[in-house]
Amino acid sequence: IEKPDTRVHLQASYDITSRELSFTTTSTAPVVKIITDYLKEDAPETLSRIRATNGSTPQIQLNGTAAFSEDFALNSITLLGKLEQRGLVFGKQEADHLQLSFFMKDGDFNLDQCMINFPEGHLRCAAQVANGTGKAELEISLSDEVILELVRCFSGDEKLALPQELSFSSNLEAHLSCEMSTAPFIAGKSRIEDLIPALKSSQLQFRTGDIIFDGAKLLSPTLNLEVSGISYQDDIKVQHAHLQLRAANALENQLETRDVHLDLELNDILSDSGLETLKLGHTVLNVNAGAVELDNISLNRLQCTSSADKLELSFDHPIETLESSALAIHATLESLHRGDISAEGIALDVNIPPLITSQPFESMPSPSPPLAGLTAE
Repeated sequence: IEKPDTRVHLQASYDITSRELSFTTTSTAPVVKIITDYLKEDAPETLSRIRATNGSTPQIQLNGTAAFSEDFALNSITLLGKLEQRGLVFGKQEADHLQLSFFMKDGDFNLDQCMINFPEGHLRCAAQVANGTGKAELEISLSDEVILELVRCFSGDEKLALPQELSFSSNLEAHLSCEMSTAPFIAGKSRIEDLIPALKSSQLQFRTGDIIFDGAKLLSPTLNLEVSGISYQDDIKVQHAHLQLRAANALENQLETRDVHLDLELNDILSDSGLETLKLGHTVLNVNAGAVELDNISLNRLQCTSSADKLELSFDHPIETLESSALAIHATLESLHRGDISAEGIALDVNIPPLITSQPFESMPSPSPPLAGLTAE
């Protein structure tokens, strides 16, 4: 197929007796536009939001071989592909350059390059699967406006936006690493869908300049999230999740908090596939601050730990369906100063027994007046 600035070349063969397929493809044709024009109203909406600028076309190379059993399971498969294009638009966001290359042989897979460069940032990822286990890395350095536009493009939600009060002073820097697994490749039994990896664990590292929300500032925050023991079929299960947040300062009006550390650990997490309910086996939250200044009150070395068991939360009714076997809070303060008043070694311990609410609070019967039945005497 040839047009003034495009070319598609396909060479393929298939042996009916041995059920062996081989092919070689090279193309400079506008593949996305051809697909959307051909499918018309049946084309995926995401494809209709991706286009090329100035008539640019992709450079595509794809080679492969495959051998099938009598019931068309895979005896073997090999794929080698490359894609490169300049001048792409995702929704309303223009990208300068896209590069992708990958190799697959039976159950092993290697995405050695996937990179999208934007005018003021980039997105890069790589992945590798060998002998049933693998890992993937994703690196992002983009502004919040670019990230939002990419999410709008692929989700179709054109109204998606951050709160007007929220802003970032610099690009959002994120690094995501994942561990994956695949079913063993068995010649004559494995099928294409068996080659799709399953996510087992992940770690997210995030940092940016300053975060400003409705006048409050979080200076130089960093975030680290680790998730392990992931499984998902009818329900989503996670054995362990650990969230760490660090910030040099937190400012809000007259309140200043320095050297902020927040640690949240969640164990035995269970959620339905629609994410309507969330069950937590054990939860621990640690909040530490080097110093807290509010007007003329000064707090030094604040530490607070709270823990809970068997929490169950419904996102439609978060208060009414909250159940806890026990809730414990322990807080310590090295010193407090307010004018001429000083205190040192302050500690607070709170233990709350199981709280079970089986009906909305507004439908609960009102308690009797505390003085009912008493005479004026």
